[in-house]
Amino acid sequence: MMTIFLSITIIKFVNLFRDLAISKLTNEDHIIGGKNIICEIDESKFKKYKNFWVVGGVERTKEKKCFFVITEDREAPTLRRIIKQHVRPRSIVHTDH
Repeated sequence: MMTIFLSITIIKFVNLFRDLAISKLTNEDHIIGGKNIICEIDESKFKKYKNFWVVGGVERTKEKKCFFVITEDREAPTLRRIIKQHVRPRSIVHTDH
């Protein structure tokens, strides 16, 4: 009985933490990169009530500035638009696409 209670509590805590992290990170988006700064971009699929994608980027600097955007898809035009909005020109972009 105690194991079931702990499992439910852990699941609720993880879900709460995930929701808080997504809210905080998307509300404090940054524009990253700059001349010759490497920016790594990737995406992950999440499922809550419906599937959605989170596209994120982080710069390889001491500050590790980052951004996260929730989107419906990860098609090339969508990714290009997000990168253009959140990554400064002349950055070096690394992605798996």
